Amino acid sequence: MMRILHCADLHLSAEEADYCLGVLDEIVAMAASNRCGWLLFAGDLFDTYPDLEKLKGEFRKRMAGLPQGCRALVIAGNHDRLRMGAKRLSAVDLEPAAFVADGPFELFADEALELVAIPFAPAHADYLEWNLPPRKAPLRIAVAHGSIAGMHYTGGDEEEEPGVMDPDLFVRHGIRLAALGHIHASRTEVIEGVTFSYPGSARVWRRGESGARRVNLIEAGESLSLSALTLASAGQYRRVELPLNLDGSLPPLGPLVEEWGKADWVEIAASGVIEDERVLAASEAELKRRQGARVRRLELTREGVLTLEGIATQPVAKRFLERWKAREPSGGEERTVWLKARELALLKVKELLEARQ
Repeated sequence: MMRILHCADLHLSAEEADYCLGVLDEIVAMAASNRCGWLLFAGDLFDTYPDLEKLKGEFRKRMAGLPQGCRALVIAGNHDRLRMGAKRLSAVDLEPAAFVADGPFELFADEALELVAIPFAPAHADYLEWNLPPRKAPLRIAVAHGSIAGMHYTGGDEEEEPGVMDPDLFVRHGIRLAALGHIHASRTEVIEGVTFSYPGSARVWRRGESGARRVNLIEAGESLSLSALTLASAGQYRRVELPLNLDGSLPPLGPLVEEWGKADWVEIAASGVIEDERVLAASEAELKRRQGARVRRLELTREGVLTLEGIATQPVAKRFLERWKAREPSGGEERTVWLKARELALLKVKELLEARQ
């Protein structure tokens, strides 16, 4: 039984080096504890080429710490080339990890396994002409970076450069499993007998990447199996919907903050009608002072906030607010509806006042 650890889209960044390298350390430890023969990085190991230049030495140190018998393979993704200028990615040394920067492919083979490394390219239209020899080992796995035509993707995961690959590329060349990178959400599909699998981004790279970050453990023997392993050091993206008080202050977060971890990215999505943006700014500063050290990143977004200065003093609004306050529910879905009712009513008051002018 051979074990292979498959990860992708780590986006090592000099700006967040401690966080990113901590995730890399956990990945290396997972490869060791699971006695893996290969550790695969399926593209976008670095966030940009300048990040590669700054962190490649740290990466090499960690690869040198892999146990004997575990080899590492890195393929280039689209982000590894960003801001590269006139330099050549193929000149980069990531030893002891093998680095495949240029396409269309490179083959790594022994008696038990063949790995076909396919770095990112805008298109692979020439795959019919690839001089890839017939499979000799019991199993052939591809490591590729791009999007697979025909797979079902949901919003928020796609990259700006799709790098679309035809499933026939893998079928035609005798590949049984495609260990993929580029799509930041985990998904696995079987198309024409080939298993296509994305572990998702190995760390929280951008807003909206909710859920645990994972890598895939591939076990190859008489059968082939995949299992997802959670990266605790990667943290999670957490979005908190928070209706504001009318004066612009933030209501208490309560036990929510106890769920936050050191590596989490927390977005407080503020919403509702307020009277004073200065109160909101002061509340935001206080929130970050008290809770900012608890998480990796804490931000407050205001897209759902509308400022109506002095609205509470309008006679119609004042009467509504008195009755509205008297019906305050204890919590749950009723409270959410109750808060939304205040927002809608005050907006209606605003419309009426403007119509009279």
